Amino acid sequence: MKKKTLMTGIVAALLAAPTQEVSAKNEQSVSAPVLQHGRAVRHDKSAPLPELIRLTQENTELVNQNLKPADYVYPNFTEHPTKIQQADMLKGSEGVQDFRGINNVPAVGISFDGIGQSDAPGGGLPPDTNGDVGTTHYVQYINTDWAIYEKATGNLVGTVQEGNTFWAGFGGPCETNNAGDPIVLFDKTAQVWVFSQFISGSNPNGSQCFAVSDRADITDPAVTFNRYQFEFPGVFNDYPHIGIWTDENGSRSGYYFVTHDFQLPSTFLGASFSVVERDEMIAGNPAEFVRFENVQGGGSHAYGALPAHLEGDVLPAGDTCAPFVHTRADLDAYLFWNLCVDWTTPANSTISAATILSAGDIYSAGVNTVPQPAPAPSGANLDNFSGRTMYRASARAYPSASGLPIDMAINHVADAGDGIAGVKWVNFSMRYDGLGGSPADNFSVKIRDEGLFSPDDDYRWMGAISIDQNRNLGLAYSVSSLTTFPSVRYTGRTGDDPTGQMRSEASCVVGTGVQTFVDSSGRAGRWGDYSSMSVDPVDQCTFWMTVEYVANTGAVDWENRICSFTFPECGNPEFYVETEDSTDLAVCLADGAVTLDVDLYALGGFTGTVNMSSSTMPGGSSVSFSNIAVNSFPSTTTATFNDLDQAGVSELAVSILGDSVAPNLSRSLDLNLQVSIDTPVAATLSLPADAAVGTSVRPVFEWNAVSDALSYRIEVATDAGFTNIIETGTAGTTSYAMVASLASNTQYYWRVISQNNCDNSVPSATFSFTTGEPGVCADSFATNTAFADDMEGDVSDWTVSGTGSTWTQSGVRFNSGVTSFKATDVASSSDQYLTSPSINIPTIDQSPITLSFWNFQNMEAFNGTGSDACWDAGLLEISTDGGNNYVPIDNTKMLTDPYNGLVTSNPANAITGMEAWCADDAVPASGDQEVVAVVDLDAYAGQTAQFRFRLGTDSAVGDEGWYIDDVSVQGCINDVIFKDGFE
Repeated sequence: MKKKTLMTGIVAALLAAPTQEVSAKNEQSVSAPVLQHGRAVRHDKSAPLPELIRLTQENTELVNQNLKPADYVYPNFTEHPTKIQQADMLKGSEGVQDFRGINNVPAVGISFDGIGQSDAPGGGLPPDTNGDVGTTHYVQYINTDWAIYEKATGNLVGTVQEGNTFWAGFGGPCETNNAGDPIVLFDKTAQVWVFSQFISGSNPNGSQCFAVSDRADITDPAVTFNRYQFEFPGVFNDYPHIGIWTDENGSRSGYYFVTHDFQLPSTFLGASFSVVERDEMIAGNPAEFVRFENVQGGGSHAYGALPAHLEGDVLPAGDTCAPFVHTRADLDAYLFWNLCVDWTTPANSTISAATILSAGDIYSAGVNTVPQPAPAPSGANLDNFSGRTMYRASARAYPSASGLPIDMAINHVADAGDGIAGVKWVNFSMRYDGLGGSPADNFSVKIRDEGLFSPDDDYRWMGAISIDQNRNLGLAYSVSSLTTFPSVRYTGRTGDDPTGQMRSEASCVVGTGVQTFVDSSGRAGRWGDYSSMSVDPVDQCTFWMTVEYVANTGAVDWENRICSFTFPECGNPEFYVETEDSTDLAVCLADGAVTLDVDLYALGGFTGTVNMSSSTMPGGSSVSFSNIAVNSFPSTTTATFNDLDQAGVSELAVSILGDSVAPNLSRSLDLNLQVSIDTPVAATLSLPADAAVGTSVRPVFEWNAVSDALSYRIEVATDAGFTNIIETGTAGTTSYAMVASLASNTQYYWRVISQNNCDNSVPSATFSFTTGEPGVCADSFATNTAFADDMEGDVSDWTVSGTGSTWTQSGVRFNSGVTSFKATDVASSSDQYLTSPSINIPTIDQSPITLSFWNFQNMEAFNGTGSDACWDAGLLEISTDGGNNYVPIDNTKMLTDPYNGLVTSNPANAITGMEAWCADDAVPASGDQEVVAVVDLDAYAGQTAQFRFRLGTDSAVGDEGWYIDDVSVQGCINDVIFKDGFE
């Protein structure tokens, strides 16, 4: 029968959980990339473009039958995310710009509609919005269609044409497929246009089709194309992204691209980095390719990586290898590879291992799907495209006399707070030293600047970024929210804008409708797949963008806007104040003088004198310069920081300033100094107390603060000599929570080492502790049961609610008695709640306080197996305000049976992206699974709480479900009642 005890407790002060960092990261073992090389299987020179258009129009029914059905939704082949890829989703992002910059972005130069869905019936969803600007025209190339527009007026030249027009009469699948994922690029140094498409996945071998024009004027009736088909046996080369890269001697010249390779129908094989022989293709000669399959980076694959794409007509130094870049949110980092092609002996081509470059700010890809306002129906959210670097990775080289490194800018989606999508932008500086050895090893990269643009609660995503000749950035993106129709906006920054900030934003076009499409599985509406930002090859200053938006509400009724803008400063003489060193200086005054090499560069014929100074320094500290007036460029002056011990602060922000009179320009270099005076002393440990018993298997360690310590390293070992250290962590505060659960009833040892910029302290004294059994009080304590329910008989004080809830008493599986509570894993979208009555949690003096329950799941699994499958799942929530608000209890509180995954991204599941209990690898045939989940409740001591078991399911595939039995809440009280010996 059911037994319950309710106990009133006293509210106690709670310790806040610390922010902490784990030193060791769990990386996957990976195999080396596999090199392939070969020739194009087909190539020719086309007839003039008007003839290709005529041939395509005459053969539309034959060539394109069944390839372009109306409102076709292009498959979004997505590799199932691993736990490593998902690991960042629970953290937030730093460096969020939640305001509009103090300077205004330039006004729109020209704005006009490109190809819309009504212009290309059956053009598919998403449109794969892509375009580039040439000398006189703008060309837009989207899924299955392309068009030419006059730059000066925005007028359409001719009509919208079929995407595979360029391969009319070519033969093979390039001619007979109009499969989408198109790319158009204007090759600025060769003054030719490059068009490319893949072929559909229905073919046994993947192919990438190229058409390279013989002139810059795409409207010239005599324009022809050198056409190529490169074949990749046995794979479908999805989502190709192409960049143009070459160097001064042409040794690395190529059209480089990344593909996501699949074995159809949907088995992900890996990401491939490829390059085709650009110079031979421009000349119309037979051309080769080099391809590296299964490229890996940082313990994961390269899904979503991009090749660098050169803007401008200045080339990197000879033999400079082509870089590739990707995000790696779970490491708060960016990945870089260098592909060094050797066209003389292609088999000697190399690709470097991934270089992991830490971001200056923590960022998370854990973003919600993008909402739309009414009249959007329920579930009609839009793809957020988090986790992928957005096309293109724009790079720019500068004249060698300037001394400037190569710049590259990328953007991607990141969590700007509460899962709202913001645009994370990063400006990298790259150098190739050319000192011999492996060229890939001589390529270095650093972050010049970065930020996360999210000035309000609108969602910003599907961005595109580029760099003009003065190193200014232009950034365009889609924007939407519950109050904003899907629209196009842009922003940017110049050299005199504050570090890490974009300017105000402006509208390219304001949307006036929503996309209502939701597929049969409840998947969010496909959106964009690409946006494009490029720089005019004529003035090297005007930014041209094309981005998707919605003008009229409909299931598939997108539009694509084309806009331009120009910074008026572009093209003027300019200088820059930078450093090749880190702008975050870790200073130890005991080491002597603190110096920094400051580099000055010039562009556009700058010939002025730059006078050096610094912002105001605190106390008696100051900055002096080895050369205070700089008049030759590039040049280096050494900044010396004097008397930092008199500043009276350990964190110091200072700006190095450069000012010129003719022209009147001011530039700055922002620095952060972290100052340590000498080696710190050892910390004094406090909790767990030395020789403590019955300690939690996930203890929280505490110690006293040490003057001048910047961080603390904690070590936990199974022996007093610390020869077997089982966890090492770093904390910025005087508290650290154990990441993994320890073994129960086991003795452990711990110590702390104080750290700063000078050195580490000697280790603290060593404390020992012995863990208890989770949910069981130590021998000297008695169990105080505050609540217990065995789910037998009357369960009327439990509340069943939510959408499609099936929670009910069941006699199928149970831990004790003959019944438990069960929720069915239904094959439809549901959000099912089982809520406990109010429970008075014991006070903190009864620690450890725990919730225990029998926990059994048999839920939908990905492809039938896999503990990382998480389409349908359950989690535990708590409310401490009378049931008005519930928050998830996270994995750090799970002493046993922790959550085993993150719910796979799917808008049909209300708990998508959250930690949860997912499908198990093996489920017993009968109710003999004995898993008791024990949850640490110390953080809720003394409060009145309700617990909610929440099952979330998507709209397809169900299974048996989730069972809960034997729920109890308890504390531990001292068993010695009478200290004077009387009983």
